[in-house]
Amino acid sequence: VEAVEAVPSVAPSHTLEVVYMDVDTVLQNYTLAKELTAQLKSKQEKSANSLQNKQTKLQQDMAQYQKEAAQFQQDYQNGKFLTQASIQEAQQKFMKREQELMKQDQDLQALNQKLTNEMLDEQEKMNKRLRDSLDSVLKQYQKENRYRLILSNNGRDNVIWGDSSLNITKIVTNDLNARYQKK
Repeated sequence: VEAVEAVPSVAPSHTLEVVYMDVDTVLQNYTLAKELTAQLKSKQEKSANSLQNKQTKLQQDMAQYQKEAAQFQQDYQNGKFLTQASIQEAQQKFMKREQELMKQDQDLQALNQKLTNEMLDEQEKMNKRLRDSLDSVLKQYQKENRYRLILSNNGRDNVIWGDSSLNITKIVTNDLNARYQKK
């Protein structure tokens, strides 16, 4: 029979202090978050409008090309071209225009991808800035109040129930806004 070594019971020297906050509510009420979100939305709208204008112009150019091509076909069938050279010249003109339109379409698709990537980068930078700001306040708040654990509560994702006295959402939001106003 093996002897079982007794594990000493270690009682914590202090109570476990836990608080929680609703990050979504903080971000909805944090002035910096509202400003950055508005800036990002404005950039997205400008990009979308610019892209839409270019797409509309390309569609109009394509419709005009198709109209001219149909007219060429009709003129050809009606014998309006006097020489084979004039027919070839018109065909080359249409082929060149078609290639230009195809290139514009490809360029527009590339621009769309570029703008999408830029917006994703901007979103990522914004999120990092907000995270860093929040982390800074929470670290300071944790030190001042000696909390051992700060939970995030978005809806009911992480905290199913918590005493409202443990909810630091408003305190954190106020501190974030006060720090932001000083800058």
